[in-house]
Amino acid sequence: LLNNVLDVAKLQSGKMEIRKERFNLSDCIDQVIDMLKPLAHGKKIELMSDLSSKVPIELISDEHRVRQILMNLVNNAIKFTENGEVVIRTDLVNIENGFVQIEFSVTDTGIGIEEDKLEKIFESFYQVDSSFQKKYGGSGLGLTISQSLATELGSKIKVQSKPGRGSSFSFSLVAEVSGEEHR
Repeated sequence: LLNNVLDVAKLQSGKMEIRKERFNLSDCIDQVIDMLKPLAHGKKIELMSDLSSKVPIELISDEHRVRQILMNLVNNAIKFTENGEVVIRTDLVNIENGFVQIEFSVTDTGIGIEEDKLEKIFESFYQVDSSFQKKYGGSGLGLTISQSLATELGSKIKVQSKPGRGSSFSFSLVAEVSGEEHR
């Protein structure tokens, strides 16, 4: 919670630093899965990735912030899914002049969100329902931070959801291609 509050303060004050460094996209996603797999397996939820072979593997961008967004989105997906699966996907949107645009999505088979609440879920400390705090926990900062980080990276998190049928959170990333063009 303290780290989340500090991140919100940095983002709001404009002091969040975005660092561009070379990283392996597949390794980044594997780290997210490795860290959250025990939580998913504890709930008997399948956690997996579906990475397009068209997406370059070596990128230059802020790996830490990409991983932080994915961690928050996957953690929420697991938290609000009682059975089924959570899937991290990457798809190639465009590749041109040494830069790639990748669409990330985290899709779950969870409880879903009512349409009139979709924009509010990105507000600080917002909980869809006050009973959610007791049942699911959390601070209500993960999506706020993720949306702010996505903005810092030049994107916006979009959400599609149907109550009782799950949700899909997505954002895009424009990054420089480093090394290999494809996996």
